[in-house]
Amino acid sequence: MHLYAKSKIYLLLWSRIEKVYLFYVVFLHQFCNIEPLFMITENTALHIGNDWVNNWNSHDLERVMSHYADDIHFTSPFVIKINNDPTGVINSKPALRAYFERALNAYPDLHFELYRILLSVNSIVVYYKSVNDLFAAELMELNEEGKVIKVVAHYAQ
Repeated sequence: MHLYAKSKIYLLLWSRIEKVYLFYVVFLHQFCNIEPLFMITENTALHIGNDWVNNWNSHDLERVMSHYADDIHFTSPFVIKINNDPTGVINSKPALRAYFERALNAYPDLHFELYRILLSVNSIVVYYKSVNDLFAAELMELNEEGKVIKVVAHYAQ
C-alpha cells in the first residue's frame, strides 16, 4: 500500500479514536458524574520528558523535584540499592527528595540520554540511557497540573 494511503488510513483511525474518547469524556461527565482522565498531547509529553531529562542532567535537585506532586508514589529497583529498602517504594515527596539527593551523590557523573517518549491518556513513558549504561523506562502517571503522581521505573542491561 502506498505511504500516502497508509497515512490517510492512520489519520482516519486517529480521528475515530478521538471521537470515541470525546464521547467517553462527555458521557462519563454528564451522565455518570465521573471526572474522566485527561489526554496528554504529544507536545506536552515531549516538553515534560525533555525537561525531566535536562533537569536530571543539570544535577539541580530543585529542578528535578519540580516535576513531582506531593502525593507521589515512586517504585524503583534503585530504591532497594540506594535506600537499602527491600520494598523499592517511596510514598512521600520529602522521602523522594532524600532518595534523589543520595542518588545524585552516588552517581556524580550521572547523565541521561533520551531515546523516546511514549504517551497515553494520563501518563508518559520516558525511555532513556541511565547510569552505568542501563536502558531505563519510567512510567509516569500525571495529575491534571502535569505533576508526576506515580512512577514505576524499569531497567535492563
